[in-house]
Amino acid sequence: MEAQRMLIEQACRAGDVAPSSIGYFEAHGTGTAAGDPVEAVAIGEVLGESTETQWMGSVKSSFGHTEAAAGVAGVIKATLCLQQGLIPPNLHFEKPNPRIQFDKLPIRVPTESVPFPERENPRRAGVNSFGFGGTNAHAILEQGPDPKTDETVFEEGQVLLPLSARNAEALRSLAESYADLLEKPDAPALPAVCRAASRNRDHHPMRTFVVAGNVSEAVEKLRSLSADPARVTRPEIAFVYSGMGPQWWGWDVNSSRRNRSSRTWSPPATPCSPAMACRSPTNYGGQKPSRG
Repeated sequence: MEAQRMLIEQACRAGDVAPSSIGYFEAHGTGTAAGDPVEAVAIGEVLGESTETQWMGSVKSSFGHTEAAAGVAGVIKATLCLQQGLIPPNLHFEKPNPRIQFDKLPIRVPTESVPFPERENPRRAGVNSFGFGGTNAHAILEQGPDPKTDETVFEEGQVLLPLSARNAEALRSLAESYADLLEKPDAPALPAVCRAASRNRDHHPMRTFVVAGNVSEAVEKLRSLSADPARVTRPEIAFVYSGMGPQWWGWDVNSSRRNRSSRTWSPPATPCSPAMACRSPTNYGGQKPSRG
């Protein structure tokens, strides 16, 4: 008990937080007759004479002991409590352990969802985790800052909305979905939609696009798309592994005959062939040249 109490106190000192500022404790809570009272009393002693409301629970009441993952499961639950501002009920908690004197401890176990206690400080939660070998760990988590809204300022003017799908029918359905989205009262700004469609979505072979200067124009064009979309085919790609650099003379000519895509780079390489012809394979230190 003393070791657990000292550990929580040390964590509070390291985080420069008062124990009473912690609104929820995620207990290791193995459900044993001896272990749970020791843990509860240790938490209660750290809180001392606190008059604030402190809650205690354990995720193990939901799906049991996850062995090596028990600690991270508690961290996940505590993080969600901080994020949502809500503490879920401790399942199957019907009769308190008689060895835990809850009437003398400033902690309670929730039997229904309760709001996270509000303090002057951000929400805080303490997480206990105990190992098989006697290792004790305690982490104090704090509510993160509210996510900032996207304050990106877009320039006025026409924007391009790229559309792509695996087939023409899916592409038309996607266009209708974008039109429905843009017509909603709380729809994102048109430039933001275009940016997300360009950067955050996968681009499939069947493609088309809409260029518009405002929402109404974009919706009109999306609903009136009738032109057959273009199917994008990837060009053939040749990979050349030249090793240390030696090559057979004329390899570029042979490659261009075998691969039509090589014609794009064969013309600039052809003038180099006479210069390469002056070199003999024996000039490469006896190393047998590789073929391109």
